[in-house]
Amino acid sequence: MNVHNALTVFLLSTLLAFPAAAVEWNTLNPEQQRLLAPHADRWDSLDEAQQARLATGALRWLAMDSAQRERFKERYQRWKSLDSSSQARLQERMRIYRDLTPEQRHRIRDRLREFNTLAPERRRELRRQFREMKPQERASALQRMREKRARERRRD
Repeated sequence: MNVHNALTVFLLSTLLAFPAAAVEWNTLNPEQQRLLAPHADRWDSLDEAQQARLATGALRWLAMDSAQRERFKERYQRWKSLDSSSQARLQERMRIYRDLTPEQRHRIRDRLREFNTLAPERRRELRRQFREMKPQERASALQRMREKRARERRRD
């Protein structure tokens, strides 16, 4: 995989929530300029939001250690292997996630951590059960889980 392509996708797909502000090429540090060199010729034609995302994303990339960069590359390969409808579904889910409140995002991360502590066989079984549910059954199960969490919060 071309590192510049991977970096570009990473930079463009992150930091969408940051406010746009024009970034002059000469204000980028030398490391950012090196990473973003493929965009140097057209930097001034990029809109402010793209410039801001690329500049901030380059800083994030530079702050990663080699293990983090390797994980990103693996995720990027998985992303590239998805068909366009799967990519669109994931982008929509990410948009919805970004629109949640910080408290809601925190709860989701906590629940995911809990799920990941389950034995692999149990996780597979729960996924299978969820996939096999009819939409109405799935909605009912989700509602029961919400109600259970609400009762638990009231007890605390």
